[in-house]
Amino acid sequence: MSKTKWTREQEDAIKTRDCSLLVSAAAGSGKTAVLVERIVSRILDEQNPLDVDRLLVVTFTNAAAREMRERIDAALTKRLRENPEDRCLQKQRLLLGKAAISTLHSFCLEIVRQNYYRLQLPGDLALDPRFRIADDVEGVLLKMEVLENLFEEKYEEEEPTFLALVEGMGGQRDDQNLQELVLKLYTFSRSQPDPCTWLTKAGQVFQADLTDKPMQVLFNRLADKIIIVLQEAIALLQEAYDLALQPGGPLVYSSTLEADLEGLEEILVLNREQSEELLAALAVFEFSSLKACRGEVDISLKEAVQALRNQAKQMVQDLQKEYLVQSPEELVADMHEMAPLLSCLCRLVIEFSEHYLQRKIELNVLDFDDLEYFALSLLGEKTEKGWMPTELAKRLRQRFEEVLVDEYQDINAVQETILTLVSREKTEIPNLFMVGDVKQSIYGFRLAEPGLFLEKYHRYPQEIGKTELKINLAKNFRSRRNIVAGVNFIFRQLMGSHLGGITYDREHELVFGATWTEDAAARQKEYPLEVHLVEAQAKKKENVAVEKPDVGKKRFLEGETGVLTEREEELSSLQVEARLIGRRILELQEEMVVWDQEKKTYRPVEFRDIVVLLRSTKNTAPTFLEEFRKLGLPVYAEIGSGYFAAQEVQVMLSLLKVIDNPCQDIPLTAVLFSPIVGLSVEELARLRLHSSAADFYVALCLAARKEEEPLRSTLRSFLKRLRSWRTFARRNSLVELIWLLYRETGYYDYVGALPGGKQRQANLRALLERAKQFEDTTMKGLFKFLRFLKRLADSGSDLGTARALGENENVVRIMSIHQSKGLEFPVVFVGCLGKPFNLKDLSGDVLLDRDLGLGPVWVDPDKRLKYPTLAKLIVRDKLKTEMLAEEVRILYVAMTRARDALILVGSVKDLEKEARKWSKVVAQQGWELPVGVLLQPQCPWDWLGPCLIRHQESQVLREIAGCEDKAWEVIEEDPAPWRISLWDPRTIEAIEKKEGFDYGEELARIRELLPVESGAENSEIVSRLNWQYPYVSLANIPGKVSVTEIKNRYQLLAGEQDMRQQFFRRRRFAQRPQFLQKKGLSASEKGTALHLVMRYLNFAHADTETRVKVQIAEMVRREFIAPLQAEAIDVEAIVRFVHSPLGKRICVGEDLQREVPFMLALPVGELYPEVANLAEEIIIVQGTIDCLFKEGEEYVLVDYKTDKVDCLAVLQERYKVQMELYARAVRTILTLPVKEKLLYSFYLQESISV
Repeated sequence: MSKTKWTREQEDAIKTRDCSLLVSAAAGSGKTAVLVERIVSRILDEQNPLDVDRLLVVTFTNAAAREMRERIDAALTKRLRENPEDRCLQKQRLLLGKAAISTLHSFCLEIVRQNYYRLQLPGDLALDPRFRIADDVEGVLLKMEVLENLFEEKYEEEEPTFLALVEGMGGQRDDQNLQELVLKLYTFSRSQPDPCTWLTKAGQVFQADLTDKPMQVLFNRLADKIIIVLQEAIALLQEAYDLALQPGGPLVYSSTLEADLEGLEEILVLNREQSEELLAALAVFEFSSLKACRGEVDISLKEAVQALRNQAKQMVQDLQKEYLVQSPEELVADMHEMAPLLSCLCRLVIEFSEHYLQRKIELNVLDFDDLEYFALSLLGEKTEKGWMPTELAKRLRQRFEEVLVDEYQDINAVQETILTLVSREKTEIPNLFMVGDVKQSIYGFRLAEPGLFLEKYHRYPQEIGKTELKINLAKNFRSRRNIVAGVNFIFRQLMGSHLGGITYDREHELVFGATWTEDAAARQKEYPLEVHLVEAQAKKKENVAVEKPDVGKKRFLEGETGVLTEREEELSSLQVEARLIGRRILELQEEMVVWDQEKKTYRPVEFRDIVVLLRSTKNTAPTFLEEFRKLGLPVYAEIGSGYFAAQEVQVMLSLLKVIDNPCQDIPLTAVLFSPIVGLSVEELARLRLHSSAADFYVALCLAARKEEEPLRSTLRSFLKRLRSWRTFARRNSLVELIWLLYRETGYYDYVGALPGGKQRQANLRALLERAKQFEDTTMKGLFKFLRFLKRLADSGSDLGTARALGENENVVRIMSIHQSKGLEFPVVFVGCLGKPFNLKDLSGDVLLDRDLGLGPVWVDPDKRLKYPTLAKLIVRDKLKTEMLAEEVRILYVAMTRARDALILVGSVKDLEKEARKWSKVVAQQGWELPVGVLLQPQCPWDWLGPCLIRHQESQVLREIAGCEDKAWEVIEEDPAPWRISLWDPRTIEAIEKKEGFDYGEELARIRELLPVESGAENSEIVSRLNWQYPYVSLANIPGKVSVTEIKNRYQLLAGEQDMRQQFFRRRRFAQRPQFLQKKGLSASEKGTALHLVMRYLNFAHADTETRVKVQIAEMVRREFIAPLQAEAIDVEAIVRFVHSPLGKRICVGEDLQREVPFMLALPVGELYPEVANLAEEIIIVQGTIDCLFKEGEEYVLVDYKTDKVDCLAVLQERYKVQMELYARAVRTILTLPVKEKLLYSFYLQESISV
């Protein structure tokens, strides 16, 4: 067994049997190692060994499944080295290849492929077993196609409710908003095991009366919110009352404050079940006016009391304005008015789902959701008691002795149901093993439900021996002690009942376990947790002197006092953060050492050890890349979403938009300014002067008549081409239009000559490919194509491809926090912590929640009025809380990636104002922050600021805030070593000036065409310009050739063909023109058809012409060959081949393989003697062997020929080189000798050995 020293909790997780086991594994606790060890221990159990294919292991990603399989294989291999004769180990390694270790989608795919015939689809639909999985873009296209057709049908029916729905929720100009809503609701509903039932119930809620349960659920949740806000307001008023009673305080305010407190406390006496009375009481509550305060009072106390009361007053008044403008009866009446529209919407989604499924079945494609739903329908039957297993599910329960689920916190209800059906979860001896960490559930956008994990966590006991059990793995073996302490310090204050669902107490906090950091030398290398806070908008006044502590050998410079320059104001906070992080990385290179896990020693930090984590890389990573490169840092960011932002794509899309509708100012201006037309900014301004009020197109037409030469000719030429392109677009396909534009504008060739030209041209070809993919659907037209691309761009389905990066490349990595999950890095920077949260999902016309259903606005199409219904207000509040809980978990994931050093960086607009706001929590008792702070943040700093200002190392923040309060002693004495540094743009400027380089000044000189110092780069530039390619002799030799091309070359050199013929000639046509195709197949095309038939023909059933014809007809039906090809087949010749001696040898031979593709690397000198001196260079030879079979331990090669020749000797000489290359490939790749090389001539009906 393994010699690893496991903790007691890990041992329990590995060895506990015969129960459903939930393992809550904190970050860095070794959950994957535990999972692998559990699997290995099960299959090598001395008392009850289990074959590895009797386990079902479900992972979240394909990469995780590969890693799991590799780890299990490595563990088995290690044990096999120790016991090489162990038959059990040998068997398990053989079984591992077919073990069920995969993602849930892959498992469902296997279920569907093996049981497709059992599916009960609507109507006459039947699934073809040859189905494939559609990619994301193809799925978007199909959805658009189906939705367009469905809406056309609905418009033709002229159903009043549907038309009212379009009018109310379709948008101002078209129905695109409604279409987007249908797709959103469809996707959301698919996270439920029974989406149709969920949709139907969601629509019925709005028909309920005030006293019905669905409506009471909404009012009870509203009451809960009111109670929380009133409790916070009372706490503020009580604090103000206490201040008013202090010596020097405004005592005259005390009576009013007392009345306020009594009024709110009377309302709080009513509980959530008395929601109507609670709402009525709050609706009429009013604050009294404060009495005039005369006499000698402490002004600071007076102002503090007023500020606290005003804050409480504002909170209560906000509640009244948002929720209590209408009575409960009026709120319910609004929802009743929306009931017909919402029922229509839900029916529309159900109809779309049916039409979409039908279209996918027609095209023989499925998406990932289909795999889950089809698998669910095969495994379970829904009854009044819930989902019951089918016979198939019961067989799988018998097959799998245990079901192990990784990353359990990220599954949804559909996946949970599938896992329950194939496991024995509901039996006397359950066998479901679940491992995950709800604190790391960050995939809400994929509709993950962390509540499923939490429900089990709160229900399962911790007593060994129960049929349901939970185990906590809290020890962190990844991070240094300081990082563990810092993470605990932050999340004790953030995670609790209000955010996260789990209270971050001793049961859930990280426990330090990294023993490699415990020696004396390691303790000396502990690094403090750094916080760098940038004031984005420094004030134009004397700078407040703030001490910046040392963070290394260098000392961060003080910003100069005085007025900011214009350039300093323009310097964005993002640039400041990027430069700050870049310079800190350079400093770490000089001073830091990290622990090398493989070498078990300390070494200097390298660039590959450092990662910069961002909430999103899409709009921020490019700035970091630019600033890091300026500092000479090797850096890499996997953005993967730059396609639609690429300049060449933007220009071409603008041109297509102008062709569709020239009265679009921005696209038209972009085209005129681009190299396609090439106007300058001054010329564009002159155009606009011709018509300042009308569309730019009108100004363009006027300028084409009135401007002087040569501008007039340029404009007329463009307008002429534009008219031609618009006419062409109406009469031809999109693909033809785009290719015409590439040719006539020369833009494709132009971008090819720019830096990165190959990538730019690839981007333009991708646009052409998308157009072809679009036209393969029933949708047509330029307008719809542009709308499809906009939908792709808006949804984030960018077409950019990610580049691969090796683990050993020595670069700083920039990645999103989601990309970093599951990884660890010695040095972690978490940047952009002042960036606002994305609340876009809370602003739609209809919000969605799996428990509460739909949250719509109330609409009056006639008056163009919209305002939120009670349902929307409640759903919005719930979604916001869930979103904030996920943001806390995302921050947790980011901070727990660090092993040696953790550095937090962010920006605030006004540091003094923010610090004063944070300081209000300094004196609070207890760990968890007030609910108002937890639930009202705009960005992560709104959490981190209040957390950090309570720490003993945050004196600098308290001084800025003017706070003299003392923190709760438990927090004050927390051991986490924080080091806080404050910055503004002047500080970065001062560093750059001190180092003698000013980017702004250098750029100004370049703009004015003034000389700049070349420095050390001069010699490098000269060297590069004088460089010559050392392999000129290889420039005209292809890197890869086919066997046929080699044969032709040898024939050419031997004089068989005209010496004037070019061997590697440019082919002008991919196929013959259509007018020639109508006359039948050419000789070469007939040969191709014969080869296809011979590839798929079953020789054992090809002894008569009738049986051969039956097989050919089946090939046509299955689209292996075309009908025209089938007509050209000489069936009699095939029968003669089957009865020939060679045909009989093939029928009795072993390991028959047909159409065997291969690639073979040969020294280039073998084919091109003129470069024989370049022995290290190779050329790739590609070919396909027609037929290959074994006789004994040797292979026989067969190649079919249809050449019309007089004798076999001609074929023998012509194909000698080709057959030798085939034989060489077989000997090299299959490592077996070749017994014979045979050519069979269908023309002569004989074979010959070569």
